Amino acid sequence: MDDLFASPGKVAIPFGWHDRLTVSATRRIIRVETLAEDVARGMDIADLRQFVQLYLKRLMDQATDPDVVGFKSVICYRTGLDIEVTIKERLDSRADAFHEYFVHGKRTGNWRLEIKALNDVVTNLACQISGSYGKPIQFHTGLGDNDIQLVKANPACMQRLIAAYPNTKFVLLHSSYPYTREAGYLTNVYDNVYLDCNGSLRCG
Repeated sequence: MDDLFASPGKVAIPFGWHDRLTVSATRRIIRVETLAEDVARGMDIADLRQFVQLYLKRLMDQATDPDVVGFKSVICYRTGLDIEVTIKERLDSRADAFHEYFVHGKRTGNWRLEIKALNDVVTNLACQISGSYGKPIQFHTGLGDNDIQLVKANPACMQRLIAAYPNTKFVLLHSSYPYTREAGYLTNVYDNVYLDCNGSLRCG
């Protein structure tokens, strides 16, 4: 179950409640943006390196939780799937962006993460932990609500990211429609890419 459906103010019941409706136990899919936002919200100073350390720890804690079966990213909605493959040596260049995000969050109470320089870091770290612990990571792809940039919802934009993390299992959600051909290509040439077929097309 996507953690969105267990967020405060959205659903009042715990994910385990659904066990009475299913033949197997309900398990969690962790939204990495929500996890990162929670980490930043709990910090006292705008220190990007501290944020990365705390976020990595939270990711690893979730990855070893038996109730967690995978991660999910909605970066497609936030800043698009043209995700830069981040390098540790370049982390300091993003410190100003984190300071801006942190100050805004403290002032307004709005911690929605939608700064590309930071979203790319959060996603890369999630892919790293996903591969290290054998937990797949889902990505919203293709059509969505009106806040999505459709041209950046094409999973072809993720090719460099996919190649950079060969041990990570990438699951492209919603058949990537209308970019199903591009998604099909990625699943064909990369062994670590899987396509979710949820009724948008027939899979046989």
